[in-house]
Amino acid sequence: MLIANCKNMFDAPGGMPGQLCGKVWACFGCPNSVWTSRVLPKVLWYLDFFLEQRRVIPESEWEKKFGYPYALITSHILPAFSQGAVAQAKLEAASLRMYVPPEMRTA
Repeated sequence: MLIANCKNMFDAPGGMPGQLCGKVWACFGCPNSVWTSRVLPKVLWYLDFFLEQRRVIPESEWEKKFGYPYALITSHILPAFSQGAVAQAKLEAASLRMYVPPEMRTA
């Protein structure tokens, strides 16, 4: 579980029942994901990371790697929160140090 809270991290869609989910970026689009204000700073940190990557890699590569989670964040996750919750989460996100899987790094 990388970003979201999870309804059942031992029952990942397509995974082996009873085994811990280990899919990279699996939270995005997973029906077990629970997006709360508690995880919102992480979501915003990754959103900033995605936007930073957009400036340094070709658009087609960016779309393949980050297009889906970016669209999910901007179209579904963020609109579910108040402006105040997003503003507070942005402040908290500034001090985070998050893990980026090797296959998602550009450098």
